[in-house]
Amino acid sequence: MKNFLKSFLKPYYNSSIGVKIRNNIGFNIVPICLPGNLSSYSVSDAFPWRAGDGYKTHFKYSDILKEYYNINGSGYKFVFYNKMGAVIKEIIESKMDTINELVIEKDFIPYGEEFGNFSIFHLFDSGIKNINILNRCYVGFSKNGSIPSYVHGNVFSRYWDPITNKIETDIIKLTKKVHNYVLQKNFSEFEKIELFFTNQTTSEYWIKINNDKIILDIGQSKIYSVKPCDIIHIKSNNYWARPIVFAEKNNYIDCFHS
Repeated sequence: MKNFLKSFLKPYYNSSIGVKIRNNIGFNIVPICLPGNLSSYSVSDAFPWRAGDGYKTHFKYSDILKEYYNINGSGYKFVFYNKMGAVIKEIIESKMDTINELVIEKDFIPYGEEFGNFSIFHLFDSGIKNINILNRCYVGFSKNGSIPSYVHGNVFSRYWDPITNKIETDIIKLTKKVHNYVLQKNFSEFEKIELFFTNQTTSEYWIKINNDKIILDIGQSKIYSVKPCDIIHIKSNNYWARPIVFAEKNNYIDCFHS
């Protein structure tokens, strides 16, 4: 009887409504839900880009389908979003080299936008099964001609569904529980500290940085300046409210995962 009850409740327990209820009451919280209903998909992080204030963004990516699945002739799609989460540019290509690099600078981004986020999706025929790509490539940042500092993807954000050819954004889940995180580095010796946040969820959420509260709307990116200090303490109702840290000293930018 017990096993029957478990098998009967499992589909509801793991459904989108079931996960939302669990997260709201704090029972077996699920912070990330990959699209388990699809046999194939391409997942991307929300990679930060900066093209203002002397910044250039350097993005390195590879032909994952060829290297890991032995599928030739695959394409890819870049989608660029501004700081409010609106699509400002798309790039679709049918082929790529084994190793590729894209440089994002002022002339590349339209409308004079200075920062935002972007995703990359590897495209393939909808009839191909059991292709699950999690794109966590390296993105680097340089300022005023300095050597780029690289970090890999921070957290899953969006996925491309080959059946519908649509991009979905329901991977990261919010909770009622407050999550605490302390950055494990002393930043007191740097001259300037900036935290780059992007809302990867389908709802707005809040963040407290050393007790200063900010709200992120859906798809929004924000750069929050912090005075050089020993400890940066973050609280949020988003389990994955993890910023990319930009630390500046002697005209060099060092980037960190938080």
